[in-house]
Amino acid sequence: MDRCIAHGVRFHQAKVAKVVHNEASSLLICDDGVAVPATVVLDATGFSRCLVQYDKPYNPGYQVAYGILAEVDEHPFDIDKMLFMDWRDSHLPEGSAIKERNSRVPTFLYAMPFSPTRIFLEETSLVARPGLSMDDIQERMAARLRHLGIRIRSVEEDEGCVIPMGGPLPVLPQRVPHYWHGFLSSRLFLPELLMFGLSLFAHASNTSKLEIMAKGTVPLAKMVGNLIQDKDRQDFHSRIFKTLLWDFPVRYYKTKTQMEGKGH
Repeated sequence: MDRCIAHGVRFHQAKVAKVVHNEASSLLICDDGVAVPATVVLDATGFSRCLVQYDKPYNPGYQVAYGILAEVDEHPFDIDKMLFMDWRDSHLPEGSAIKERNSRVPTFLYAMPFSPTRIFLEETSLVARPGLSMDDIQERMAARLRHLGIRIRSVEEDEGCVIPMGGPLPVLPQRVPHYWHGFLSSRLFLPELLMFGLSLFAHASNTSKLEIMAKGTVPLAKMVGNLIQDKDRQDFHSRIFKTLLWDFPVRYYKTKTQMEGKGH
């Protein structure tokens, strides 16, 4: 943040109410009345769906989880290992309502021990439509912990999450890129976009870098060339950003996977 401020980046704390697109740019309308002009708007709003256009109703499944960081008398897990997605349901009584519910929509356990008496535990429903209730998740976790002989002394922290899974794809083309989260850019030019896109591969191995240059340079040049020919379109900048941060990496990955599958 300090480096951004030192280089002249300005911040404005407000909620974006809507985005208005015109021929050459976009205008962010904030809830405090301030209007911020932008060449490119990157949607980092998560699941709010207020800035991106969709042509189908939003009807996702939901991942639901409840977790605790707790002090316990003891637990049966290896201190040096994490338990990942334990789907076993043998601890649930046959013919019981909870067993029947788990058969229809199963849940699993994560366990991350920190010491013989301190552990993170989380019961999770991977995806369901509609999502499970938090009460159901907690009941299943309690049944599992009883079976494992884990007695909670105290809960240091707890968490509950409900995460939308799946849903319709956004309308293309449109001016708002939406494939990532966490930052907003008000003005980016083609050289900066190219450098930003290529910087995604900065930490790749030398072999991967050579493969990227050998297999990806020509497709990248063609895609950027097509975008430049189409530069008068309203979504020009967002199309370039989408190309560099989505299309090019995805096409490279698919090509690489296909080559590896053929034994090359």
